[in-house]
Amino acid sequence: MTYIERSKRPRQPEADSAAKGAPAVMERDLLLNILNSMGNGVYIINQQCDFEYINPALEIQFGAVNGRKGYQYLNDREEVCAWCKNGAVFSEGKTVRWEWYTEKTGKTCDLLATPLRNPDGSISKLEVFRDITERKKTEKRRRDSEERYRNLYEEVPSAYFSVGIDGRIGRANRSAVELLGYSLDEMIGKPVFNLYADTLDGRAKVRRVFQRFLANEET
Repeated sequence: MTYIERSKRPRQPEADSAAKGAPAVMERDLLLNILNSMGNGVYIINQQCDFEYINPALEIQFGAVNGRKGYQYLNDREEVCAWCKNGAVFSEGKTVRWEWYTEKTGKTCDLLATPLRNPDGSISKLEVFRDITERKKTEKRRRDSEERYRNLYEEVPSAYFSVGIDGRIGRANRSAVELLGYSLDEMIGKPVFNLYADTLDGRAKVRRVFQRFLANEET
C-alpha cells in the first residue's frame, strides 16, 4: 500500500501544530483504514497519472506500482488511454461510471471515478473497482439461453402461441402464422378462443377449459 500526504502547510509552533493537526491525522487514518479494508479495488491518482494511494485489494490484482503511471500499471500502455475519463473528472469535476474489461486479469469491472479535493487545493481522482465478472457471465448465459429459446420457438414445425391470462395472443411463431393464414400483426392481441371454435357455444366451451387450465384443474 502506498500513500503520499498532499498537504504542505507552513510549520507552526509545536503545540499549535499538534492541536490543529490531530483531527486531520485522525480523519486521514480513518479514511485509510476504510479503504484498506475494502474488498473492492481503490486508487487515488493525480493529474499527471501518478499514484497517491492504492489499496491492498487492487494491489493483489495488479501487483506493486513500482513508480509506474496509471496507464502503465493498469493497461500496459506508454501513453494515456483514449478511453480515459480523467478529463471529465479533473477538468469538469464530474463523477463518472462505466464498465471496463481488462485483459491483464480477465475481469470486467464496474468503475466509479470522482474528484477528490486535497487540503492544498489540488484535485486528485479517486476510483473504485467493483468486480462484476460473474454477473456479466450470468447475463451472457441468460441471453444465450433466451436466444436458443427464441430460435426453437420460431423454427419448430408446429404452431405455438403465447397467451396471456386474458386469453389474448401475445406471441405466435412462424408455423402458426403459416397454418392459420393470418399475418402476425393480425394475430397479436386476438382472443385465442376465436382460433379454436367457430360458434358462440364453441367459444364459451373453450373459455371454460381455459379458465380451468389457469386454475390448475383437470381439463
